[in-house]
Amino acid sequence: MQKFTKNEVPKREANTNRQRSVVTSANFSAEVKIIEGLKFTAQYAIDYTHSHEDIYYSRMTLDGMDSAGNPKGSSRRADASYMNWTNVERLNFDRKFADRHSVSAYAGIELRQVKYQTLYATGSGFMNDNIQEVGYADESSRKGYSSANIERKMSFLGRAVYSYDSRYYASFNVRRDGNSDFGEYSRWSNFWSAGLSWNVHKEKFFHSELVKMLKFKASFGFTGNSRVDTSGADGTYVYGSSYSYAGSTGAIIGSVPNPGLSWEKTRMINAGVRIELKKILDIELEYYDNVTSDMLSKIYVSRVLSSDRISSNIGRMRNTGIELSLSSTNFARRNFTWTTNFNMAHNTNKILELYNGVPTSFGSYAWMEGYDSQTWNLVRWAGVDPSDGSPMWYDKNGNVTRTFSTANRVPGKTRTPLLSGGLVNNMSWKNWTLSFQINYLIGGYALPTYAGIYFKDGYDIISENQAVEVYKYRWTTAGVPAKFPKVSNLSSKSAMNSTRFLYNRTNFDLTNVALTYNIPQSLLAKMRLKSASASLIIDNLYLFTPDQKKGLNSYKTMMYGYPRTRTLTLGINVGF
Repeated sequence: MQKFTKNEVPKREANTNRQRSVVTSANFSAEVKIIEGLKFTAQYAIDYTHSHEDIYYSRMTLDGMDSAGNPKGSSRRADASYMNWTNVERLNFDRKFADRHSVSAYAGIELRQVKYQTLYATGSGFMNDNIQEVGYADESSRKGYSSANIERKMSFLGRAVYSYDSRYYASFNVRRDGNSDFGEYSRWSNFWSAGLSWNVHKEKFFHSELVKMLKFKASFGFTGNSRVDTSGADGTYVYGSSYSYAGSTGAIIGSVPNPGLSWEKTRMINAGVRIELKKILDIELEYYDNVTSDMLSKIYVSRVLSSDRISSNIGRMRNTGIELSLSSTNFARRNFTWTTNFNMAHNTNKILELYNGVPTSFGSYAWMEGYDSQTWNLVRWAGVDPSDGSPMWYDKNGNVTRTFSTANRVPGKTRTPLLSGGLVNNMSWKNWTLSFQINYLIGGYALPTYAGIYFKDGYDIISENQAVEVYKYRWTTAGVPAKFPKVSNLSSKSAMNSTRFLYNRTNFDLTNVALTYNIPQSLLAKMRLKSASASLIIDNLYLFTPDQKKGLNSYKTMMYGYPRTRTLTLGINVGF
């Protein structure tokens, strides 16, 4: 019977699974010029999405039968609507004085509302498969549910920019943000930033045949984050017949409120330089140092209050990094042009402080003072016991043990890469254009979900696939070292998350290649067209990881679990 529970053909033929969505977007704007250099602008945007779902499990399939195998039929009808609107009103000023002084500024208000509603009903027990509406299901089986969530934001904002002779620039931004998701004590917060820049190449003393542009810039300021929902500050109650009291519907606390929950704030420092060499090479180098305080997350509190986590401001974290961008014209002659864009970033972070110094665990990784925020917190893998093929780990003190326990987890490698970035090349010859894009990561470690599924060392071997290495490198002979434990359909916990399944994230991904041909103007004139082109685009062409080997698994195969879809698109664009 086990083999037939996985048969998808009857489900496909007899069951119903339909989804329909209507998406609407609209933008409106108005502008009124008051006097020279002063105008009023108004913008309004709305996005609305409505989705409807019809699901029916036929009486002839296992999904439509009860536990005793009796044909019942089961139906579900669901509706969801999402509406997001934004309104921005601004007064804008822009004037130039005495040919050298330029001043621009604006002040305004921004309003936003997001509303989400869901509704669904279920029922089972149908006379036949032709009647599928929930209203015709057995009355005792009918159930319904609805939910609604609304979020409102309001911001007062202002900006002023002054420049002198296109050489010196100064800017100042300020805003006051309010979010309904926070409690009444901390709903509003103020943020500001200031910046300076200097175009050295426009100074009279600057003369260079090589350097055509040289610019320095720096900024300092504060920004905020409000990634919480309403339940974080106000809490929730759960109502239902399961919590009845004295014959009436009762309620219990669903999530504990934290009325003191406040905005997450980040102090930002940024400095950079840009150099352009003879219109051939454009180099931009930036450094940033950000410190985030009142970090938003969820932590455990006294079990008297809740057995679950509550939203809280839990600590401080520093993010620093260097980012490099290069744009070059490699060749431009005789109808052939070749340009390159390259970027590279080195980013690091460190948890500076946590609430009461207590680490916050997220399963296989944790936040701990003094560590990277993406540090893996795992039991260390010690390999295979050559005497009997049993898996082994290290305990917290570094001693080898044959017993797996999450109590032996220790911080180790991090997911954060050493370097990341991308490369884009564009080559054109006459009417042909060829471009390709490569994204890359160097360093950092991943814990793929599929590694623990495919490397179960024989456990669940009847119902689940196993990686080829489980057979090829398994332990077989006493005293002979092996990479993989002995194969057994009994759980040895060898597939539990540990450093055994950490993979180096280094990879080079050829994500896009595009070849385009533009129809010559002489032909366009005859066809009375403004433009016309044909293109061939290939996405996900090739992914390379240093550990990949033919016929074996690597980070490349474990990254997604299933082969990535490579797509070829042929497009024709015509303009009239």
